[in-house]
Amino acid sequence: MIKNVQVSVDRLFDSPEYLKAKNYNESLWYIYNMINSSYTDYHWIMTVKIFDPNLTDTSELYYFNCDTCFTQVDLKKNLEYMVAGVPANATPNTNYLYKRAFFTEMNRYDNAKEIANKVFNGFCLSGIQVISMFEDLANIYPSEWNGVSERTNDPGTFTMRFWSIKEDCPVNSQ
Repeated sequence: MIKNVQVSVDRLFDSPEYLKAKNYNESLWYIYNMINSSYTDYHWIMTVKIFDPNLTDTSELYYFNCDTCFTQVDLKKNLEYMVAGVPANATPNTNYLYKRAFFTEMNRYDNAKEIANKVFNGFCLSGIQVISMFEDLANIYPSEWNGVSERTNDPGTFTMRFWSIKEDCPVNSQ
């Protein structure tokens, strides 16, 4: 399924409607709406940011970790998309999302990759995205699905967006 979405996103990069988008926010909404209407059995979490081919490692500023996500780069517009899918019939693990341990843990590290990997591997999360407050980007996630939470670390340098579904977690993590 995710591979099919990845192919679809790549094809959308050439569509006239996408090419008409005036900025990355409009581009993101177009991709989101097309994927959301074509693959209704998933909720979609998406981010778009400026892609800089000269930066070989942006993991200190932006990083994600999940099983059902991918990145796709549009070289014509120099945009990089992160797309994550969550099954529409999944049960959000909302009580778990508000445990304080996430916030304590995210304040221990100073780069996005460390935060994402340590928190993702240490807790029952379906996905995590860590974004520097200095990155210029746009985000969309489903407002009708309450399985996504977002927090900023204590010094205010990173925003952490994470999601958890009960089907992915052992009973003691719900």
